[in-house]
Amino acid sequence: SADIEEMLEADLGDNVNVVLETGGASEWSFSSEADPSTRQRWVLENGEANLVQDSGEATMLDEDEVADFCSWAAEERPADRYILIFWDHGGGTIGGFGYDENYPDASALTLSQLRNAIKASGVTFDMVGFDACLMATVECAWAMEAVADYLVASEETEPGDGWSWTGFLTRLGSDPSIATTDLGRTIIDDFSAHYAETGDENTTLSLIDLREISRVYERLSTFLDEAADSIRADNDLFTTMSGARSRAKSYAEDSVDQVDLVDMIDRTDFEGTDDVSEAVASCVKYRSNTSSGSNG
Repeated sequence: SADIEEMLEADLGDNVNVVLETGGASEWSFSSEADPSTRQRWVLENGEANLVQDSGEATMLDEDEVADFCSWAAEERPADRYILIFWDHGGGTIGGFGYDENYPDASALTLSQLRNAIKASGVTFDMVGFDACLMATVECAWAMEAVADYLVASEETEPGDGWSWTGFLTRLGSDPSIATTDLGRTIIDDFSAHYAETGDENTTLSLIDLREISRVYERLSTFLDEAADSIRADNDLFTTMSGARSRAKSYAEDSVDQVDLVDMIDRTDFEGTDDVSEAVASCVKYRSNTSSGSNG
């Protein structure tokens, strides 16, 4: 509810529409019409959230619902460009996205389900964003490559307030044709500045060019093949890789099996290390610089 109130404070101008679907929470406070028992769709206009559709009592963790929302939003408010933001809990590559307080036994959406849902909607996005934890992974970027040009997501867990919404939406409202890279920078800078003020300087947020993720993936695969061949030839080299993995920057207080790719491979001397690092540096167009050992 606090995030929606931040959105309502933004000056969207005459050419930007913000369309929301709410659900999955046991309580809402941003509007007297908000009903936690059902999924509701809203359009934000003139500082107010206007309820425009109810899509029924069911879990938000539904691939078909994601697809329907995307296609419906594009039909309801057609535009020259589209941005899609998933906004809730993230569990990374293995954990996927989403938790529904009203359907606690519902499984999170997997990366393949998210990709398939967006593809099924028929809408291609300038940007897919995750205001959620742990979603800036090679695997997530690979999944989103087919449906968007850019990904904005965090390697680390996000603080509870999530993104800072007012500033970047106001900038988009003042310049609807702003380059996606510039908008992504604004999202990241607003996010970092907000938490710097609270003393939390360990946040991560990255803008990833999905047109380059295939090169990262290919070079990573080559690196891993070379490392495997080296270890088969000299088993003592296994300690090089295992040591690099154990010392690399990790996330969620080591509760998930995710580490910073560049930090890990830079701790090895297998062939292809520089190629992977260069590919990542090119692919990550902008990132918060508040957490040592994180490369985006």
